[in-house]
Amino acid sequence: MAAGRKQAMMGSSAASGAAGLCGIDMQAAVAACQSYCNKGSTEAAPSQDCCDKVRSARWRCLCSFRGNLPSYIDGDRVMQIPSKCKFDNAPTSC
Repeated sequence: MAAGRKQAMMGSSAASGAAGLCGIDMQAAVAACQSYCNKGSTEAAPSQDCCDKVRSARWRCLCSFRGNLPSYIDGDRVMQIPSKCKFDNAPTSC
């Protein structure tokens, strides 16, 4: 189910462009942020490209999908992106 939901999310973002899911182009965000978010990643911070791709995200909206992440993605690292990118709207919890 999680893979299907991810695929559905990615499909909907591709169809809607830059404002696809929760205010971001999910496909572009996954491509830019995956290396930081993979379980076992040792990257200290997400890339500038990752930060740029998720800057407009509605993080509370994205929190609702946290339980549906693929098994190779570390949800804690995903939720660290706003603070690591020094966003003004960084949530303190999910």
